[in-house]
Amino acid sequence: MRDIGRDQIDERSARAPAGVVDDEIGRADLALDQAEQSLNLLWLRGVAGIGFGPGLGAERAQLLDLARGKGDADVLGRKEPCQRGAQSFAGADNERDPVFWVFHGVISRRQGAVDLSMVCADDQPGAVTIPQSELLPHGDHASLTICGFIRIRLWSMIDIIPSGKRKKLPAGGNERTIMHKPIPAPPTRIAVEPSGLLAPDTTGMNFYRADPGLTDLLRIHLPDTLFRHIEPHLDRLGELAGGQLDECARLADRHTPILHQRDKFGRDIQWIEYHPAYRELEKAAFGEFGVHALSIRKGIMGWPDKYPVVAKHAFTFLFNQTEFGMGCPINVTDGCAKLLANFGSEALKAKYLDGLTQTDMSKLTQGGQFMTEKEGGSDVGTLTTRAVQEGDHWRLYGEKWFCSNADAKIVMLLARPEGAGPGTRGVGLFLMPRFLDDGSQNSYRIVRLKDKLGTRSMASGEIKLEGAIAYAVGKLDRGFVQMAEMVNSSRLSNGVKSTALMRRAYHDALAVAKNRVVFGNRIIDLPLGRRQMLKIMLPVEQALSMSFLTADALDRAEAGSQDAAALLRILTPTLKFRATRDARKVCGDALEMRGGIGYIEEFATARLLRDAHLGSVWEGTGNIVAIDALRRAVGRHGAESALAADLHARLDDSASVPQAWRDNLRRLTDRAVGFAREVAAKVEYEADARRATSLLYHVASAVALAWESHRIHDMRGDARRLLLSRLVIDHRVLPSDPFRLTENPVQQKIAALLLGDRDATMSEVGELFLAA
Repeated sequence: MRDIGRDQIDERSARAPAGVVDDEIGRADLALDQAEQSLNLLWLRGVAGIGFGPGLGAERAQLLDLARGKGDADVLGRKEPCQRGAQSFAGADNERDPVFWVFHGVISRRQGAVDLSMVCADDQPGAVTIPQSELLPHGDHASLTICGFIRIRLWSMIDIIPSGKRKKLPAGGNERTIMHKPIPAPPTRIAVEPSGLLAPDTTGMNFYRADPGLTDLLRIHLPDTLFRHIEPHLDRLGELAGGQLDECARLADRHTPILHQRDKFGRDIQWIEYHPAYRELEKAAFGEFGVHALSIRKGIMGWPDKYPVVAKHAFTFLFNQTEFGMGCPINVTDGCAKLLANFGSEALKAKYLDGLTQTDMSKLTQGGQFMTEKEGGSDVGTLTTRAVQEGDHWRLYGEKWFCSNADAKIVMLLARPEGAGPGTRGVGLFLMPRFLDDGSQNSYRIVRLKDKLGTRSMASGEIKLEGAIAYAVGKLDRGFVQMAEMVNSSRLSNGVKSTALMRRAYHDALAVAKNRVVFGNRIIDLPLGRRQMLKIMLPVEQALSMSFLTADALDRAEAGSQDAAALLRILTPTLKFRATRDARKVCGDALEMRGGIGYIEEFATARLLRDAHLGSVWEGTGNIVAIDALRRAVGRHGAESALAADLHARLDDSASVPQAWRDNLRRLTDRAVGFAREVAAKVEYEADARRATSLLYHVASAVALAWESHRIHDMRGDARRLLLSRLVIDHRVLPSDPFRLTENPVQQKIAALLLGDRDATMSEVGELFLAA
């Protein structure tokens, strides 16, 4: 929480009698950042200790997290139990410090009675319970300011009461309770100073500013004009992701969607109830930042054109560090719009495309992609959903088994037209609206919502099609091929999202390692602690490099490059396979870094670990994706040749990297590509598909890291990513001797550079290479 009107407050309090500011100082109409934005998420928010009198020079005081119903409200020195979030009083040290309480409204006391007026988020009156016996009288009346950030104004700073001078009210004073309207959710938490026992978490961190690697890669892959345009927006999203949106994500994960089969009048109108925090996440993702439409719609966030995929996934990366579940609705809405734009008729595009790409929440129609059936998950050709033509539309019959964003307004799905042949060639692509032109619900039902391990904020369900009206998209015999294009785009998004989970986990682990003191030392200063942090860090940086390498290939492929299209064909499943698997381990190791309390749901680490397991089953399990990379991308399309050519070209473009290391990476590139070809050549070698895919990933990431170190060193003199290139080869490619000691002064210097904030020149890094 920023200091609010500090100068004005201190000026007024300095003129007041000791500890007392006369009845009503007047309204302090203090402008805040984004003064016109309505922060309905925050509902009621208390702010404490804004420094009055001597000894109160702290920048900000602790905000007690009382709105969760935990802890006690420090009411003028007396501990009062918090009541369901209605009270959100923040107390300072009442024996020494005055307390400034903030809500929205005014409490006044006149002659033994307590009046309280308060406005909740919906502008309706509410109240809290104040023990009358504990109010300190000042003459015949006393007033206490209560205000909150419901409408971005600070009202009526009135009474500042030193608890150390408390008086009792006249005998017979009773506690008066005024009932309040239930508040939909607790307030956003604010970081408090560490207790000295538990390490802090990432609350309040700006995830963009904390990630110089992201900035470096964006400067490499994007034109300078575009980078400078999006950086302020990335900075804002980074701040929201580490604060307000993170609290929303915690609440939305805890308060899962509820399926209602009927409305209150008994009509069979299905609807899904979401927690208000989920709606706030939607407003940020779809409304303010338009992540779902960045590569489709012009003009979002003031940019006159569409955004390249690299820029779009910078926002994907930051947003999913706070909320992984909503990544699915964002992704499938984006996919629906692309399918419609690429293959839909002009009539369908005119009717539905604008809504899918809207950033005006009142006009947005979110999308869904319902593919999976009991009969065929990965084996799509066995699906049994039927499509029966009826005039200019079709009727759909059957069941879809796993439908994320279950109440999406526009759905893309596969079905087999009557009379079509078996297998994927007999499958067509269809657009199915949730509501028909007359406003009635289409003829399909959400049977139930899935009780998932992770991504619990988002509704996934089972759908029964009962003659639902749908429209053919593209050629009926090309439905699977058309949808497969979006699967590849979704796999890239999946890899970026898993990278985001890893980065968030790394941020949390680093916060623990730098602040937790054990046996007299910080964890980061202990040899085993450093080694574990490097084991967490390395997969994150690999995935970040590979994500933007793949996104760049997609941008160039969409611009017409056939070489980039072939490169994309191998990079996409390779990224999806390895990054999603690494995320499971990285999130688990980060949880362990915090210790047993990392297993508690109050911290983000437990949620990260649960969410991480989705990546490796979303858009194909590990086996399916590895087979796709080897037998299809390599064996059928020869895409490994494009990968080899691209990696060799990057090494040619890395003149400042030591020649010996570039030569080593060339040899390893050729060996990884050769092994992939060998595995792809025969069906009986399929058991090695996962290992071959991992080798392609590791070698490609090592080359990318080396190339990036050259480019970043040219930009700002830092070559530390080259050290990561070395660690990838040493620890993820080459065999190791389990009986050889690895800790030595050179390794300690490498760890200090990678885990620290100091830049390192190419010559300094080169010396470590030679000595390692």
